[in-house]
Amino acid sequence: MVKGLISTTVPSINEASLFLTYRGAEKLLDLEGSVTSLHIKVRWPKGESIPSYTKRVETIARSLQEKLPEYKVSSFMDIYGDFLLLMQQKKATTYIITFLILLIAAVGIVNTILMSVYERIKEIGVLMAMGFKPKEIRRLFLLEGIVIGIIGGLAGMVLGLVVDVWVIYSGINFAEMYSGMRASDIGMPIWGTLYGEWNIVAFLLSFGFGVLVSFVSTYFPARYASRLQVTECLRFV
Repeated sequence: MVKGLISTTVPSINEASLFLTYRGAEKLLDLEGSVTSLHIKVRWPKGESIPSYTKRVETIARSLQEKLPEYKVSSFMDIYGDFLLLMQQKKATTYIITFLILLIAAVGIVNTILMSVYERIKEIGVLMAMGFKPKEIRRLFLLEGIVIGIIGGLAGMVLGLVVDVWVIYSGINFAEMYSGMRASDIGMPIWGTLYGEWNIVAFLLSFGFGVLVSFVSTYFPARYASRLQVTECLRFV
């Protein structure tokens, strides 16, 4: 006898699933009073990284398996390992996007320094006439590019930190984002809240890489400025 139709946020459940009460399932499978499995929830503090949480879970699973050899202990990595592996493979896409963003930033820095060189060609000529050596002119523009990279990197870190704190403690509520839509419309669950994680290493690497990109991008304009002749600079209009 059909008691009702279920409409959940998981399409696979809606398509073909049979739900019984716990007591009904016990009678059907002749397991009255028996326990077939225990599910242990390991607390996941907000901000803890996925590798750190995974390592804790694996440690707990190994400890339980050693203490309870007569039982089979499986972690979520054993059950959903393929899915997590797919998530790690998708990180390559993130790296490509990051590289493209840094490439665009490098082009912007080169353009900024070149414009600075052209706007100050006469000043460069005056500095050379006063005794500045080519390497000193080159160093001047290199320092300018590095300062731009440091300021941009710090601004990016502050903005990223603000967004990261919001995602970690508030999260992204998918139920609100997709309100009014059914799971079958997009083919995936639309419930739950997605939280971020702390990754200080990523912040530091991004800052250091940004400064490095600024230095490399500034080198060629600075080299061009250092090779200008005094007479060419003073006659430049």
